[in-house]
This record gives sequence, structure tokens and C-alpha cells, in this order.
Amino acid sequence: MPGRQLLAVGGLDNRLTLHSLEDPVGKADVVERPTVVVEGTASRNGAVFALGDYSGWVGLFDVARLLSEEEPLREGPDRECQAGASPVIGLELSPDGSRLFTMCRGGAVEMRDARSDGLPVLATLSFEANEGLGSRRLACSETLVVAAGGAFTMTGRPSDARSRRA
Repeated sequence: MPGRQLLAVGGLDNRLTLHSLEDPVGKADVVERPTVVVEGTASRNGAVFALGDYSGWVGLFDVARLLSEEEPLREGPDRECQAGASPVIGLELSPDGSRLFTMCRGGAVEMRDARSDGLPVLATLSFEANEGLGSRRLACSETLVVAAGGAFTMTGRPSDARSRRA
């Protein structure tokens, strides 16, 4: 696919497609999962992206490798893990790409080693987001990770917001 300006689009067909922003017909289906992909993030330089699905699975992919494959849908992620038993609701890569922060519904924020097989957990930040309708957000800067969740629920249980030095 020509160029390096890409748009990643996921859909209910459980596929992630990379579209070229420089060539309107340039696109490649690069990932297919058994359940719906619900969350994604990319490294600042666009070399790596992470996906999370409805089952709690998280995968890290090298963009150049996927685009060079003849049949990228047959290729798996470069690294993956099962982050939880519920849907992934937050993903964020650290600015240098060495850490991946994951958050599953009803679970804690976990800091993972993005450069190791299995994406091992390095630290856990307690966080409680309620199960209602709303949005959750993970954000990461050079030195700070912020997790916030807010939703309307019938039970009225409050959501949480936390931050931690990375």
C-alpha cells in the first residue's frame, strides 16, 4: 500500500482494515478476530498498534509487517495476552512504546511490558468503572497515566478516576 498515512477502521465483521489516506482505493484487511474489536490505539510514530476485543483479548501489531504480508489475515499479532474476561474498554501505549496500559470493563488498569511475549503485567492501578452506558478513557504522557470512567447507571454506583506516575 503506498504511503504511510493510514486510517484504521473496524466494523461488526470483526475485521480491522487499514485505508490509505493518499490513495482512495488503497486498503488492506489486516486483522480478523472471532469477536468484535472494541478498542484500539497506535504508537505516536504509527509503527505499532494495539487492539482489544469483546472477549478481553489484546494484541500488538507491527504495521510494516502486516502491510508486507501477502495474506495478513492469516498472520497473528506480534504479541498478545488475555487482559481479562470482560471487554477491553481502554488501551494506551506509552510515548516510547515500551508500555501498554490495558483496562477491561469492571477491572483495574494494568501496565504491561509491550516489548515482551505475553505482554506481562508490570503494575496494577486500582480503578472501578461502573457497568452503565458512558465513556471510559485512558491517556498517557511522558510521566503520567490517567484513567477515568463515567456512566449513567440505574444503581447509582459512582465511577472512579485515578492517575499514576508512569
